[in-house]
Amino acid sequence: MAKPLRTFRRPPRSREAELQKAIIQVLSLRYRALVTITDAGILRRLLARFRNWAAKAGLRIPNDLILKGLPVSPPGWPDLEALLPSGRTLYVECKTATGRQSADQKHMQGEIERRGGTYLLVRSVDEVMDVMNAMNAMENGNG
Repeated sequence: MAKPLRTFRRPPRSREAELQKAIIQVLSLRYRALVTITDAGILRRLLARFRNWAAKAGLRIPNDLILKGLPVSPPGWPDLEALLPSGRTLYVECKTATGRQSADQKHMQGEIERRGGTYLLVRSVDEVMDVMNAMNAMENGNG
């Protein structure tokens, strides 16, 4: 008798990942921003899975071969970057209600702000909308 096919369950999305997805939708659809995910943790998790798969298959893949040519964000880089229609760029770090910034994230926030960038540390879509509405009001001379 044939072996049953192995079924794979998709791991549950984290609350932070769900928040990122919702923020991307709001920024893209409501505010017409071009948004990219810059969360290096996703890349690291994918590479770890690949290395585990290769190890189980008896293969050894050197790190330099895997990472060669792949742009990786520096430690602490925000989760999202959004280019607004005005040309302004937002750097968005998403956290859950209890999430805390790492030391690297705090350092990167300081660097971005020191260079004139707009850094948002947000815990909800409403926070992003409040900031966007306030920025729009200021740009239109209503703030």
